[in-house]
Amino acid sequence: MGCWNGTCFISNLPIMAGQPVVGFVIEYFSWSKGKGNYSGVCYPNDFANPFAMSFEGTYDDYGGIENVDSDSVAIKYLLNLFNATDPLELIRDIERDEKTITLYRTEQENNVGLIMAHKSIVDRLVSSYTKSRYGYNVDVDDLVSKLGDIRDFNTRKDDLQKALDSGGPNALDREDLRVLLGFVSGPEMLGLHVDILERKDYQHMINFVILLNKEKYDKEFAQILKRDHIIRSSMHKLRKLWIGPAGKGSQSKYHSEHLKLIEAMKEHIFDSFRDPADAYRTFLGEDEW
Repeated sequence: MGCWNGTCFISNLPIMAGQPVVGFVIEYFSWSKGKGNYSGVCYPNDFANPFAMSFEGTYDDYGGIENVDSDSVAIKYLLNLFNATDPLELIRDIERDEKTITLYRTEQENNVGLIMAHKSIVDRLVSSYTKSRYGYNVDVDDLVSKLGDIRDFNTRKDDLQKALDSGGPNALDREDLRVLLGFVSGPEMLGLHVDILERKDYQHMINFVILLNKEKYDKEFAQILKRDHIIRSSMHKLRKLWIGPAGKGSQSKYHSEHLKLIEAMKEHIFDSFRDPADAYRTFLGEDEW
């Protein structure tokens, strides 16, 4: 097979060689095969789910991603998960369905795949994100501060355990120490809302960053967490599945068809409001819809 245009899994727009992209590695659940739901599912991750951290690069014209930063925390973590050393070789193997993984979520060996989105699309969704009544904000500075708290606690944990083992001056102090030692440096500590099946994956990811013991990665990690949470939220709101899109092997563009669809969707959405002003107030987050 020769070169072909990629497909943005969010917008379904074609991706040309050299265009900036954000890559996501997804795990296809082995237990989802043959379980029905042929007419639709409830959640974006019923068949597959993103794991690890999203990473940036450019489309390589052959289904993969190149020009990745091997010193980025996302690539370091991906290499760690697969016990690999060459990021481009690993990304190529994932894209060609040559990798499986057993994660903490299901403890089953599952196939993995690579999907990507236009970086411009991802950046726009992140920059325009507004907190709804049922939404939440991921504050980068707050995440960095909490990562520092976890790192500081880990350095004190041995001393706290020794104090508990020694008996302490009284029962109350011993109970306080037990509470501290039961401290869980997981996604809840960072204020992240993840489903129960993803919690162990996030726990492992946070521990990896903490054990790097390099605060230079904290802000980068926090920014990725914010981006990934917003994209997960967008996939739910857009009713899209985490799954590889169609178009592999095609060199077509058909931008005119996308524009027709966008115009039809725009008309349909505006018809759902009382008037244009009502629509824009909702889009700006001033009203609930």
